[in-house]
Amino acid sequence: MLGTMTIGFSDIRRGHVVCIVGPMFSGKTTELIRMHDRYRIAGKNCVLFDDLSYTCEQLACEGKMVLVAALDGNFLRKPFVEVSQLISFSDEIKKLSAVCMDCGDDAPFTFRCTNEEAVEVIGGEDTYRALCRTCYYTRSIQKDCRRSKRG
Repeated sequence: MLGTMTIGFSDIRRGHVVCIVGPMFSGKTTELIRMHDRYRIAGKNCVLFDDLSYTCEQLACEGKMVLVAALDGNFLRKPFVEVSQLISFSDEIKKLSAVCMDCGDDAPFTFRCTNEEAVEVIGGEDTYRALCRTCYYTRSIQKDCRRSKRG
């Protein structure tokens, strides 16, 4: 059963949503843990959860600090709807980049090496690569996932 509550302006101002986004292998989880440890040391309680929803907004309105790490786009560089919704009401957005697994430049994109068509496929370096724009475009044309010099 849901109850109603009145939230004062000062309570809302204390709440905060931080969204950490980036491609695979960009250190999102590491940054989330670092921020968690920082708040824990400061005597703040933290809860880590996997699912994104408007619950984040509700928690922030209750004066809670909400830290979220997520992919900002899929292997086709299309946004995840739920992440886009979260970004729209986040107080702070941290966009991380990985290191391009082909050339070593900054890599803002996740490239899928397999031919699977489903949008969500669980995998690691055997399935995905972090790539810069140039290498993403080149691999999209070639669809070649041989291990590179840096991979």
